[in-house]
Amino acid sequence: MQMVNGEPPDGPKDWIDNPTRFKLKEARYFFDQATAAHNEYVGNTTDENRNLLLFSLGAFFSAARSITYYMRTQYGDKNGFWEWYCPQQTKLKYDDEMRFLNHVRVNFIHLGPQQVTTVREQSIQIGTTLVYAPNHPLKDTQPPDATSTEIQSISPRTVDVIFKADKDTMKKGLKTDMSVLQFCDRQLKKLDGLVSGCEKVLNRPSRDPCTERDSG
Repeated sequence: MQMVNGEPPDGPKDWIDNPTRFKLKEARYFFDQATAAHNEYVGNTTDENRNLLLFSLGAFFSAARSITYYMRTQYGDKNGFWEWYCPQQTKLKYDDEMRFLNHVRVNFIHLGPQQVTTVREQSIQIGTTLVYAPNHPLKDTQPPDATSTEIQSISPRTVDVIFKADKDTMKKGLKTDMSVLQFCDRQLKKLDGLVSGCEKVLNRPSRDPCTERDSG
């Protein structure tokens, strides 16, 4: 298989010919959908926009967590796969964030997105009035005798959507509060590297030991 930039070219039947990469594309798609929904929700914090964000996140978690299952099915009978994959699986097992990814996926499917929290802050508009003594002859050039300050408006503003760390989530791999999108982006990059690494190893042309002996 000819590689393009270290990856096999896209094909019209990727879901049949290369299901692992097809599943990676699915995860990327839903990450992009979640990013757009997040930006919409931050700009316009409504229940409908929050639902769209959670729908996209749930689809992303499901697709991302399925990639290694697809990989084992697609490549499991190829020579050298398990020798390459088992060390990679060990890395994933001890990666706190990847462990938390699985925890989040299970929760989204069976319990609901409890750890997803909206971060909001108050935007305060303050007005200040300068006060001079009546008929002060220098009121245009001297500092005022006093100032009067009043709050003109207070409005909440959404700034991010995060995973909220607590005792339970810390046991599952989440050590601190974390931006949902930043978390998803990091896990997607790890999985992208895993799929690319698998393709590079298992799609190499096989070596002819007879030719190697003759050339030696």
